[in-house]
Amino acid sequence: MKRKLLLALIALTCAVCLVFVIAGCNPHKNGGNENSGNTQHEHPDGQGEQGGKQDGKPDGQDGNEESPAEHLHDWGEWQLTTPATCTEQGEETRVCKTNNSHKETRKSGAALGHGLEGNKLECSFCGKKLAESLKFELDNENLYSLTEGTPFNGKIIVPKLYNGKQVVSVGDSAFSVCESLEEISLPEGLASIGQSAFYYCSNLSCITIPKSVDYINTTAFYKCTNLKSIIFENLTGWEIFNPLNPFAQSKSVDVENIAENAENLTDKFSGYCWIRSE
Repeated sequence: MKRKLLLALIALTCAVCLVFVIAGCNPHKNGGNENSGNTQHEHPDGQGEQGGKQDGKPDGQDGNEESPAEHLHDWGEWQLTTPATCTEQGEETRVCKTNNSHKETRKSGAALGHGLEGNKLECSFCGKKLAESLKFELDNENLYSLTEGTPFNGKIIVPKLYNGKQVVSVGDSAFSVCESLEEISLPEGLASIGQSAFYYCSNLSCITIPKSVDYINTTAFYKCTNLKSIIFENLTGWEIFNPLNPFAQSKSVDVENIAENAENLTDKFSGYCWIRSE
């Protein structure tokens, strides 16, 4: 009898030990995942990293379909897939090493901007005609100022580069009394707009001031009677001052309202210099 009890106790002990051994070997214990430190990403099917259903229904209430298991990505290097153009940024893509159907994309670098060489009026990069005529002058820093131009079909595109050098300003009176000018595109990298640069361009209807511009001289848009919209890409740090009164303090100006910008630059504060201090 004692021998039978001893054998039963030994068998029970072995069974308990076996249960603990099996539980300890479970690879899913504590949610273990060797990729838990990698970048997370939303799946192409619209489900998030937790694999939960997006319709708000608990698992098992919409048929036999089960939620997919959590997937953490092991991303490869970013690769350029779409080069930048004159007007658009490039694009880069990276692919998950463990599942190449999962991808991420992002914008890469800045748009190239248009460029001209010599007397040509077609962009050196994309071939687009930028104007009917354009003239440039080198400044003291060996950079170019646009001094004169004639629109092509009512429009002028100011190049970012001329003969390989930066175009940094629209010169004084460059388009003064150019009534055929309806639209103009200014490049990123432009720093200043000269005095009376667009004076009496009576058919100019809208313009965007690039982030790089930090100085607009007096009467730059004076008498642009049809100008209803001026968009500042950089909204911070703008001040105006009266150059005829060197003792007067400059004052800050809010440039968020595009219609108000047009009114101020064509009339109310047209005799002021606009400068960005930040």
